[in-house]
Amino acid sequence: MHGIKNLGLADSVSEVKEVFTPEMRERIIRFVQNMQDTEDGFFYHPQWGKRIVPSRKGRDLNWAKGILDFMSAKPLYPLPDERIKAEGVASAAMEERFSGEEEFLRYLASFDLRTSSYRAGNTVGSQFSQINAAGLADVMLRYLTERQLPENGIWQEEITYSSVNGLMKISGIYPMAKKPFPNAERAIETAIEGQLLTEIPTAVVDVFNPWASMTSIISSQRQYGDPELADRLQAKIIDRAPELIR
Repeated sequence: MHGIKNLGLADSVSEVKEVFTPEMRERIIRFVQNMQDTEDGFFYHPQWGKRIVPSRKGRDLNWAKGILDFMSAKPLYPLPDERIKAEGVASAAMEERFSGEEEFLRYLASFDLRTSSYRAGNTVGSQFSQINAAGLADVMLRYLTERQLPENGIWQEEITYSSVNGLMKISGIYPMAKKPFPNAERAIETAIEGQLLTEIPTAVVDVFNPWASMTSIISSQRQYGDPELADRLQAKIIDRAPELIR
C-alpha cells in the first residue's frame, strides 16, 4: 500500500476503488484478515508462524493495520493495543516486558544504544502501539532522551551509516508519541554529515535513511514543538540539497 501511495496511484480511500477492482480489494482484505490470531490479535504470516522476533511481530501488525485502513476494512478481532487497554496484564497480547515500569526499564537496558542504536530503535519503535497502550510511552521517551548524546544528537559517539540508521529509527518514535525530537538542530547536522560520508555504503538505505531522519525530526518539531525551528532546519537542508543529492 505504501508503494501504491508513493507512486501516486491512490492517495485516499476513495481513489482505492479506481485502482483495485472489487474482487482484488476483497482478496487483499481477506488475505490480511485471515492472518490475524484470535488469541493475541497479532498478524502472523503462514510461512513464518509465531516464531518471529518482536520487531518483525510489531512491524507486521503495523503493516496489516495500515493495509486494512487503506482498504476501509477492519480486523476480525480486537487489536493487541485495544486488548492491553481493556484487559491490562491479563491480556494475552501483553508481553511481560510491558507489564510494568520496572520490567520495561530492564528491557530497555538490554539494548546497547552506544553500539547498536538501530537495533534498539527498530525493536521498540515497531512495538510502539503496545508500549503506548501499556502507558509506557513517556518512560521510553525519557529513557531515550536521557541517553542521547548532545554533542551529535544521536546515541553513538561516531557518525557512521550505522549510527545514522539508528537516528532514523529512534527519531521516528517521537512523532508517533506526539513529542518534539530533542537536540533537533544538532541531529539534523549529523544526518547531513552521515549523508556525505565517503565510505562505500553496503545498502541503499545507508544513503536513504539520513533523509528519513530529517523528515521525522522536522515533522516532530513542526507538529509538536517549535514550528519556527522546523522552518529553519528545512531551509538548512534545502540549502545543502544539491550537495546532498550529488
